Amino acid sequence: MNRIDTEAFRLRHVVEHLAEAGECEVHDEPVDLIDLGARLDCNAKAVWFRAAGPERAEVAGNVMGSRRRLALALGTDEQGFPAKLREGIAHPIAPVEIPASDAPVQEVVLTGAEADMAKLPVHLQHALDGAPYVSAGIDFARDPATGLTNIGCRRLMLRGPRSAGIDLNAPSDLRAIYIAAQATPLRPADIFRGHLLFNVIRITMNSAVYLIVMWAFGVVRSPWVILGLPAAVLLGLAFAAPAAAWAVTLEAETPFNYVMRFGMVPLMLFSATFFPLSRLPGWMQPVAYATPLWHGVALCRGLSLGTLTPGAAAIHVGYLAALAAIGIWAGDRTYRRRLYV
Repeated sequence: MNRIDTEAFRLRHVVEHLAEAGECEVHDEPVDLIDLGARLDCNAKAVWFRAAGPERAEVAGNVMGSRRRLALALGTDEQGFPAKLREGIAHPIAPVEIPASDAPVQEVVLTGAEADMAKLPVHLQHALDGAPYVSAGIDFARDPATGLTNIGCRRLMLRGPRSAGIDLNAPSDLRAIYIAAQATPLRPADIFRGHLLFNVIRITMNSAVYLIVMWAFGVVRSPWVILGLPAAVLLGLAFAAPAAAWAVTLEAETPFNYVMRFGMVPLMLFSATFFPLSRLPGWMQPVAYATPLWHGVALCRGLSLGTLTPGAAAIHVGYLAALAAIGIWAGDRTYRRRLYV
């Protein structure tokens, strides 16, 4: 077997070439992961961080952010880029199999507890992202029904040391494998409830951590605060169920951006988390009182401070339970229509 020059395909060479061409900013000083997004966002150039995060890792961003940089990566200029692209599509390079010992991707292999994705320099890429993302991750999946494998290049949302989320709204082979779950004994409603169970478990874990921190810092004012855990889970379910019921109907993730910007941000402002609702104009206060997040905040705050009355508790719990029930009812139907069962 002929030895392949794998060094020729390293991203480092592309980034170095971009820096030489004046298309890449280079930061040698240490930069916190939380600051990477601000330096990348709206930047006209690629950016190379040589000491990012606590591990002082190297991170490159915006590499494919312009036509000129794409052309330079292919060894041409902007005028020759379309022809180079057409030539590549017409004459694809055949894959070559090499031994694992020669593969750069196999130089570092971590398994079990050592496979901690949180140690990677993963950062928030945009202000409204729900979590840090790996911008161009390679995912590998195996179809349990056929044994066939699938490889894709997608943004990966970091959810924990050994778990990540991906967008399956846009058409893809992996999405087809996922939808094929309809051919298993699982019903669409089972898949929907499995998603909700996953969300409930994560909400429970995160809320429990908050309660422990409150107790550790001595800010617990009432023994009723223990009921804040199921209250927080109910609040999360009141959002998760309708959101999942709606998300499965989408073909792309773009609508989520509008929900975050024009939905979640106003809900945060109207929740009385940051300032009392009495600061709002009189005509806006009833609108705020009708939002689910305000009910959840008022319920958890009342339990934490010991000021919650039975009547107020009944109203808050009833409102959130009704919203969760509507979301579950809707999700059963949207999942069934989406999965064609």
